[in-house]
Amino acid sequence: PLVELGNTQTKCEGETVTLNAGTGGAIYQWFRDGTVLSSAVSPTLQVTQSGVYRVIVTGQNQCIADDNVKIDFFASPVVNDLPQMINICQGDSITLMATASDYQTLQWFYENNIISGSTGLTLKVKNSGKYSIEATNLAGCKTKKGTEVNVRSLPVVELGQDVTSC
Repeated sequence: PLVELGNTQTKCEGETVTLNAGTGGAIYQWFRDGTVLSSAVSPTLQVTQSGVYRVIVTGQNQCIADDNVKIDFFASPVVNDLPQMINICQGDSITLMATASDYQTLQWFYENNIISGSTGLTLKVKNSGKYSIEATNLAGCKTKKGTEVNVRSLPVVELGQDVTSC
C-alpha cells in the first residue's frame, strides 16, 4: 500500500483535520505522539489535537507502509466583549476601546466593511451603525467582537416668543 499523509498543517482550535491513509490497506493503526490510538483502525482519522500522527497500513499481501504528519492547533486571539449598544448624542463622538491579547494584527470594521488604516485598539466614531474589531494571530486564527453605536437626536427646545417685561 502507498501512504501519504501530506505536509505539516497549522489549524485553529475548534477546527478538525481529516487524515486519510488511502484505501489500499487491509489493516490500519493510528498513533499520536507515539501512543497507539486503540480505537483508530479505519483509513481516516479525525484530528482535533496537536501532535505527530502516524499510520501503519498493512496490505492484503502483508506488505507494510507508514507515514506521519505533524498537526499544530493554535488558540484564537482573545478579544474582550464590547458593550452590546452605545448611545451618543448627535454631534458627539466616542472612542471605542478594545482589549485583546495573543494577536498579531487588528482591524476595525464598519457594517462589516474594513475601515482603512484602523488597526489599533481604539477607534473614534460619530456615526450610527455596527462596529467590530478582528484580531488575527500568527497562525491565521481570528476572533471578532462588535458593538452597535446609536446616535440620538438632540431634543428640540421651544420656549415660545421672546417676552419683554418691565
